[in-house]
Amino acid sequence: MCHTRPVISRERSWTARVIAEERDRIVREWLAVVRHRVPGLRVLSRPLLLDHLPQSVAALADWLDSDLDEPEFALISEEHGAQRLSHGVLLQEIASEYRVLREVILTIVAERERDAATRDQATRVHELARLNAGLDFAVTTAIEKYADIREDAVKALQERLQLAIHAAGVGTWDYDPITHTFAWDTQCRRLFGLPPGENNISYDEFLALIHPDDRAQVAAGIQQALDPTIAGTYRGEYRLTSSLDGVNDHWLLSEGQTLFDLRRQPARFIGTVVDITAPKRLLDFEQNARQRADDDHATLHTLFMQAPAAIAVLRGPDHRFELANTLYLRLVSRRDIVGLPLREALPEIVEQGFLQLLDKVYTTGKSHYGHEVPVQLRHAMDSDRLETIFLNFAYEPIRDDAGHVTGIFVIAFDVSESVHGRRLIEDARHLAESNAALEANARKEAEAAASRSQFLVNAVERLSHRLDVDAILQEITRLVVPDLADMATTRLVAASGEMRLVSTALPEPIGDELQERFPVVTLSPDFAPTLRGPLAAAEVQLVDDVARWLDGNGPSAEHAAYVKSLGVKQLALVPLVAHERTVGLLSVGLTSTTRTFDPQRVQLLKTLGRHAALALENARMYEEAQQLRRRAEEASVTKDQFIATVSHELRTPLNAILGWSQIIKANPDAQAMLTKGIETIERNARAQAQLIEDLLDISRIVVGKLKIEPTSVYIPRVIEAALDSARPAAEAKKITLETDVDADVGHIIADPDRFQQVVWNLISNSVKFTPTGGKVRIAARRLASQFELSVSDDGKGITPDFLPYVFEKFHQVEQGNRKVGGLGLGLAIVRNIVELHGGTVRAESEGLGKGATFTVRIPIRAAARPITRPPMDSETAEEATFTLPPHVLEGLRILVVDDEQDARELLGAILGDAGATVRLATCVDEAMVLLQTEVPDALVSDVGMPTKDGYALARELRGLPRDQGGRIPAIALTAHARSEDRTRALTAGFSTHIPKPVDPTELIVVLANALGREVQDPSGGAS
Repeated sequence: MCHTRPVISRERSWTARVIAEERDRIVREWLAVVRHRVPGLRVLSRPLLLDHLPQSVAALADWLDSDLDEPEFALISEEHGAQRLSHGVLLQEIASEYRVLREVILTIVAERERDAATRDQATRVHELARLNAGLDFAVTTAIEKYADIREDAVKALQERLQLAIHAAGVGTWDYDPITHTFAWDTQCRRLFGLPPGENNISYDEFLALIHPDDRAQVAAGIQQALDPTIAGTYRGEYRLTSSLDGVNDHWLLSEGQTLFDLRRQPARFIGTVVDITAPKRLLDFEQNARQRADDDHATLHTLFMQAPAAIAVLRGPDHRFELANTLYLRLVSRRDIVGLPLREALPEIVEQGFLQLLDKVYTTGKSHYGHEVPVQLRHAMDSDRLETIFLNFAYEPIRDDAGHVTGIFVIAFDVSESVHGRRLIEDARHLAESNAALEANARKEAEAAASRSQFLVNAVERLSHRLDVDAILQEITRLVVPDLADMATTRLVAASGEMRLVSTALPEPIGDELQERFPVVTLSPDFAPTLRGPLAAAEVQLVDDVARWLDGNGPSAEHAAYVKSLGVKQLALVPLVAHERTVGLLSVGLTSTTRTFDPQRVQLLKTLGRHAALALENARMYEEAQQLRRRAEEASVTKDQFIATVSHELRTPLNAILGWSQIIKANPDAQAMLTKGIETIERNARAQAQLIEDLLDISRIVVGKLKIEPTSVYIPRVIEAALDSARPAAEAKKITLETDVDADVGHIIADPDRFQQVVWNLISNSVKFTPTGGKVRIAARRLASQFELSVSDDGKGITPDFLPYVFEKFHQVEQGNRKVGGLGLGLAIVRNIVELHGGTVRAESEGLGKGATFTVRIPIRAAARPITRPPMDSETAEEATFTLPPHVLEGLRILVVDDEQDARELLGAILGDAGATVRLATCVDEAMVLLQTEVPDALVSDVGMPTKDGYALARELRGLPRDQGGRIPAIALTAHARSEDRTRALTAGFSTHIPKPVDPTELIVVLANALGREVQDPSGGAS
């Protein structure tokens, strides 16, 4: 029926517009799903698979927007059904592809609904109902067209089959096991010598026509075929009692198949019969031919070639073709095979098992028979293509007079049409029986799928608006009851195994009572692994025997008894899994036996659980985002405070240095002021260097490159050295430094420099926060296998809320008014160094104004022998002063290279005061020129210079011959003091590496030792 397409002047309906806009996406997603889900469609190319789908989707959208009651795309659906039949697609596969189309459209519509403004519910329901009606019409029309064409094809095939059977001289019969009668066609009656007629033949009348000697075997074969415990096939050769056409011993070959009903009882016994008298006679002729004279051979060969079967004679163990009649040659596409072995004549059948069968017949002398065996032979018109045919064949051994097998007689009948016809008949019957059921199931499944999809659409829409975990879980229980279950609860699962009850959907007052009695339960040891197993994989666990399950998995006997009292008949545990972790558990129960958790309902619960978990994950990520925002704001404030602190701490000593420099410059003759100014400049420069060193240490800590070099350390010496460093600051505030070092505190294995840094930082921290006239006490003692150092003071103390952060980087007390200096890094460095030694550090304070105590504990490791100096006596415990001999570098020529004028002139002054002759260069190229004019005794070079750096200078220097200075000592100066910086300097060719700021004494000692002028340190050892 044709309809005139209506002119649409109004705005399109929402659903029609979505389908029209998303048509290409619908087609893409349908293609992806249908190739995966419907195996029968995978063989089709993309154009064949698409067929009329884009036009169908467009027509569906237009019809949804029209006022027509009946869809106008019937012709498109009919052509689609016809196309699928022409390409061998099964009827149920057509239903499946329309089912996929429905799912894809409804899913996309649901997705668009989530993003769209709120729609009128009545209009929405009407449009979805009309959409389902249009899809139902499309699939019904396609299936009906498919069935009509298929039925016509089956009838035509049956007619052609009857013609083929009649032309081949094959009769067909149909035996009724209930009435014990045969229905024979005309050809069958002719083969048994009966005139044409419509009357059936009884079983006894049939046996009466069989030769008496063959009746028993025929009857036994039929009974065996009707036996439901056996395959139900029949094959028999027998003679007739009367002669036909003047021929005695008339032979027939009959084959049949029993069709059993659903109870495995024989319903029909059908088959074919063919006259094999001629083949039988031919076999007799072949046997007699061996004894006949040569003049009979030509007659036998003629009969052989004209036999109504495909016949061949194979000779020898390689089965060489000796003879092949016309039908056999026609079977193998008239190939020239006579004289060739089988492997060469018919190579395509070698791997099909026939060669092995022939070998077995040849070696054992036993015949072999095959019934409806599929054979793949080369196609007559296309040699590259194989064609499958079905054969009934026999392999009979050919023996010589001595009884030895010399060859094989092959006879075959092509029964391909019979096999294909029977299969088509069976397929047609099965299709006819299943068409009605398929159509009904398709409609029912479509309605159920639409209902489930609508449920999920509503659930996703309701869950997507929630960003609170408790609200999401409460929404889930409201969704489940009563549509999917009679009662439900949701609990949040903690990593400890505790489950907190969040929401219930239970009759009053059970819900409130459950919340009151069991707000939190702990998983039983037997059930806890389940959350890491099946439930962690987001699989729904069904419990049929609820009471027994509760006894083995319930959190407690009291909880199990309470849940049993609710009368739950079946329980489903739905995990709420996010990122492979079970974050919640939805428990749903049925209290009546009228409903069960069928597979569709379980799948719906699983999908709901997945969406709920996603909603929970979204809520969690929202909360994390809020926390991250707050942390970012705190980090920004901390960063600003740290930058302000660094600026202040660096400017404070810089201000003193610049100020005293200007005072000294203005008063060069005031000796007292000059002395005080130089001391102040030196003190502030060292303070600034310490600030920078603390920053570098923190940098090393952050990247994990702060290293320690453990050796044997004498603890009292380290404590005294730290006290000496801190004493000036303590004396300035009149703070008393007390020590209490046990006599048994001796050596430990530690990094001496880093450990002294720990002690000095703790003492300096206490001095900083102790008011004028206060007291700082340092104690050291041995505790079994540990060494303990404690530094306590009676200073301002630490508040309880700040105590947990006292060892954190950039944290200081009273940051707002800056009553104390520093960057807040000292204690953070202390903790990291102590932990690198395998120890611990803790801070204690009773509150503001009550002082604080810092305690360090480090494991004591045995030292084989002390390798540091023993403690000095009280008279020599103070730090020794290192006095260099005058003019220690007298007579030495030293080349200094630095691009900074002040640094270059400072180095020249230091070395010149030590007696050396100094030449200054501003860059690498200038230095190389000076090297050519005069070879110095040593080279001192800055590393960080523009254009060419110090590393380039070292490489060029080492490339010179020895007599041009290629082997003189070279000292690298750099602001980079990391171990990798020292390694890089040595690799480039420097002899040693001195970090900035340069200590003049250290520089002179290093140069003197490098040039063979040994300098002694205060302890009496050589430097």
